[in-house]
Amino acid sequence: MSGRRSTWRGAWCARHLAAAILCVSIDAGASPETDRLSELAARGERAAIESLIELARRDKDAEAEYALGVLAYEGRGLERNYRQSFQLFERSAAKGHAEAGNMLGYFFEHGIGTQVDLPKATTAYTRAAQAGSPRARTNLGWFYEHGIGVEKNPATAAEWYRQAADQGLAAAHANLAHLYESGEGVSRNPIIAIALYERALAGGIMSAALRLGHLHEARANVGAATDHFLIAANAMVPEADYAAGRLLVAPGNPRRNVVLGVQWLKLAAARGDAKATQLLARLPGK
Repeated sequence: MSGRRSTWRGAWCARHLAAAILCVSIDAGASPETDRLSELAARGERAAIESLIELARRDKDAEAEYALGVLAYEGRGLERNYRQSFQLFERSAAKGHAEAGNMLGYFFEHGIGTQVDLPKATTAYTRAAQAGSPRARTNLGWFYEHGIGVEKNPATAAEWYRQAADQGLAAAHANLAHLYESGEGVSRNPIIAIALYERALAGGIMSAALRLGHLHEARANVGAATDHFLIAANAMVPEADYAAGRLLVAPGNPRRNVVLGVQWLKLAAARGDAKATQLLARLPGK
């Protein structure tokens, strides 16, 4: 599976349950004036960009530095420059900007605008998490879940995920759900996992639908499993095409639709899924 990570506000990068998507929002806690300037700057309005630059230079404004860091990273209004973006996030984080601290951790983790440095990534994520960034809490939880830069500790991961989930972050709901599904760091509880995956799905983590499908199928709720597999398949979640096709052609399924099932199985077979090819070969007339 791909991951369950979170970087930017609104970007539910989930390195276990969702494809890694990097979106940017620059209004994480910004003042109304900085937020307005950021929006205008992102559209390429030079006067707004100059105003942000002046704010950062004159007042050493953490929000303006963060906004400029986002623009430099995205190449929106400013020429794309990872090194400059890193420096701006570093300066903003030093002033206590939690989301800049999260991005600083992300840059250290992946070597963007600087060298890969997992100890510094851990420090940046920790400071940002303690300052209240739900993205940093999720990323720090990921480090503890997988032993990246720290000793592996799923229980600590669960606590960081829980804090971020309480703040409404969809990726954190997905991550915490995975722990409840697997029983890592918490007592295994499929009911809690289902509720958390539902929250994640509502927040845009489409791959949570695949996990919901498997959990419902394990509880013999084939109709609900089919519905969730179809949601995931239509969102092009890896392996969901086979799961949807398999149940759609299954006898006794209240959602049975052999024609649609065959279509999904053919898509799965076309991407090299051997199980889909074998199932198609066993279907009468297919």
